[in-house]
Amino acid sequence: MRRILWVATVAACGGESVNHLPPEPDAAAPACVLTGTPIATHSGAITADETWATGVHEVTSTVTVSGGTLTIAPCVEVRMAANANIDVGPAATGLIAQGPADQPIQFVRDDAAMAWGHLSMFAPATMSLANVTLTGGGTTTADPKVADQLGASLVARGDGTLPQSLTIDTVTIDGSSGLGVFMNGTRFATGSKALAIKGAGFFPLFLGADSANELPDGSYTGNAIDAILLQSSGTSAAFEQGRAITADVTLHDRGVPYQVGVIPSSIIVGAATATGSLTVEAGVTLAFAPKTGSAISLVSIRNTSAGVPSKLVVAGTAAKPVTLTSAAASPAAGDWQGIAVFGVDPATHIDHAVIDFAGGPSSTVGVCEGSPGANNGKADSAVLISLPLGISPTELVTNTAIENSAGAGVYRGWRTDDVDFLATNTFTGVAGCLQSNVPNASNQCPTTVCPSE
Repeated sequence: MRRILWVATVAACGGESVNHLPPEPDAAAPACVLTGTPIATHSGAITADETWATGVHEVTSTVTVSGGTLTIAPCVEVRMAANANIDVGPAATGLIAQGPADQPIQFVRDDAAMAWGHLSMFAPATMSLANVTLTGGGTTTADPKVADQLGASLVARGDGTLPQSLTIDTVTIDGSSGLGVFMNGTRFATGSKALAIKGAGFFPLFLGADSANELPDGSYTGNAIDAILLQSSGTSAAFEQGRAITADVTLHDRGVPYQVGVIPSSIIVGAATATGSLTVEAGVTLAFAPKTGSAISLVSIRNTSAGVPSKLVVAGTAAKPVTLTSAAASPAAGDWQGIAVFGVDPATHIDHAVIDFAGGPSSTVGVCEGSPGANNGKADSAVLISLPLGISPTELVTNTAIENSAGAGVYRGWRTDDVDFLATNTFTGVAGCLQSNVPNASNQCPTTVCPSE
């Protein structure tokens, strides 16, 4: 039997038929899979805007960007030759490598056995990285302390103005030979986030305390030394970061300690011409390189030349105290000097902290003894407070444990006001006075012996 198929159409304006079947859904975006032969090779100078298109690229030797912007498209794999860098100079605009989460950008070794070098920029050029992974970079030099840029895979350099030149959004640095990131005289851009550094052969990151305010959240564990290195790498003077803090800086809890120096190094807040402010967030540990010879680490809060004090806020809690201690493998009393406050801003306060293994030589001479019966005015102490005449002190240290001090617990460097630090703080293993005596208005010390353990 023959079938008859009836096809119905509806006339539209103009007499054309219209198909009312629904449109097919859009095809899913292809995954970012990169294999095969590089679509381009790169080396030498870039002097104008250039874009590296999606695909595999090979850097056969160092690329120097001396002008324009180098843009790396999403879904790019850059295969880096041994010790090859991509260096963005200060006359260039910068480097942009920003991929969405499903179109990441990767920098990898061209030879699995040979480390490549680094991505670097020098301000005022900038670098912006999003959904980027850097694997196996740093250096082929065995000791990162003597390697180019301390064996870092990512390098940002600036000047004393501390520009915000490096923007980070979901960046992973894996298996760097030395540091993961080396920041020298520059800062992360505000809003940088999700930085993960693992497998580094040295510290995950090195920067100055004055550049630490914008340090991204993320993960900094699984490295040779799981601590953020501040101030001194213990190598070349060109790498030291001992600038005074003359702005508002917060040291955030990023899940690992901050180590202040490989050699004795200090955090200085305030300078002759500008005040500064340092806030230490709850849960932070600051570990100071132990003294060598006459060199010793400390935290120093200073006045300007006009007598205006800088500010320190140590904002621990009962559940998450702030710890200030020695970085020595086998710490000992007097490894570092402690906290020295010269002039007190009304907001300065140390609360819920542990100050451990301090009390080392301060080279500061007070009036009253720092140790019972030692009438030499030696002011070595875990906390040294020195106030000019006419300034009234406050109980600026509360709920704090002062432990293993080679000198006094608190040295009270002012006249007449007998502000007590014993009521709310605890003292254990303090070799000197728990708190020094206070001289009278005539600058004479009392005959009573200072309290001690």
